[in-house]
Amino acid sequence: MFRRSMYLISMFFISQAICLAQTDTWIYKAKLPTARTFASGCVFDKKFYVIGGSPASAATAAVEAYNPATDSWEKKANLPAARCYPIVCAFQGKIYVFGGSLGMWSSALKTVYVYDPQSDSWDQKK
Repeated sequence: MFRRSMYLISMFFISQAICLAQTDTWIYKAKLPTARTFASGCVFDKKFYVIGGSPASAATAAVEAYNPATDSWEKKANLPAARCYPIVCAFQGKIYVFGGSLGMWSSALKTVYVYDPQSDSWDQKK
């Protein structure tokens, strides 16, 4: 499904939803449970993970995974600390969250967190 379709996450609008673009037609999918801006995300195991961001003026630690096969969202374990603008990637069975900030005008952070989807748990890299 990911190979034939293009998924778009609108991270900069309050009324967020995942949309599927196929043959010039947009179809609205299940809405993101935690509306937010400045979030990051990645695909892991055919699910799209949305991590951190800001629902208002401060960062959130919320993590949610979208399953396109069921058009549903699942709440995952929160980040150990709230983050806006983190860099996120999936690598060797884990999801890595690099840096980010505490809010729109905050300084950049150096922390690195690693999420294990199998155990739904986080570790901080030293």
